[in-house]
Amino acid sequence: MEKVLNYGRGKRLRLFAGPNGSGKSTIFRQIDLGFDIGYYVNADDIEISLRTSNKIELTNFNLETITKEEFEDFKNSHSIIDKAKLEGCSIDLEYEDGCIVNVNRDTHSYEAAFLSDFLRTQLIRNRKKISCETVMSHSSKLDLLDFSNSCGYKNYLYFICTADPKINIDRVRLRVQQGGHSVNEEKILSRYYRTLGLLSKAVKKTYRTFLWDNSEEEPKLILEVFKGEKVTFYQNTIPSWVNEYLLKR
Repeated sequence: MEKVLNYGRGKRLRLFAGPNGSGKSTIFRQIDLGFDIGYYVNADDIEISLRTSNKIELTNFNLETITKEEFEDFKNSHSIIDKAKLEGCSIDLEYEDGCIVNVNRDTHSYEAAFLSDFLRTQLIRNRKKISCETVMSHSSKLDLLDFSNSCGYKNYLYFICTADPKINIDRVRLRVQQGGHSVNEEKILSRYYRTLGLLSKAVKKTYRTFLWDNSEEEPKLILEVFKGEKVTFYQNTIPSWVNEYLLKR
């Protein structure tokens, strides 16, 4: 299928969000077919790159003008450094000749999360169109939406969830059997509710939000919210999680 690029006007941040195992990648592929998604930042992909090639090349994000000093300043002021230390981890990433290099080759999810945040921040500062995939279980993603808004971006949120976290746990288990990455079941459960708890706040920070329910075999587009207020429904039946975590709030 030939991609029809829709460049539109202005800067855009497209955030693909939802609990682990909800089907974010499915929705991303659908949107990617019809729109210019810009530079794509995904922590899982970054972690794989760090493990396999030991580095991330900034030229891939058109950020080759970033300096070592800018990277070090960002690294030294980031809150994830202390969080990683509490887990016995360190952020062993260094700037070398236009690349971010994994120094000790023992990478972990904290390094991928940190580097994803660095890339997102720099892309926005450099006025690039950007798309990201996130579980959105932490308030830092609300800060990201605030930051992009302050930089004149229009935020688009593509949110996908299921009616029960047990569905997510089963799908992650199946994903692992097919060679995908694993997520601890307790984390899936806790993140499911934390993510939904941030949904209504995130919607208020977006230009357009689209919500899918993926409890069955195929995801269903449930509704769209324009500028955090005007709601357009696409289904006659509204899932309980949409009512509880968005419409009632």
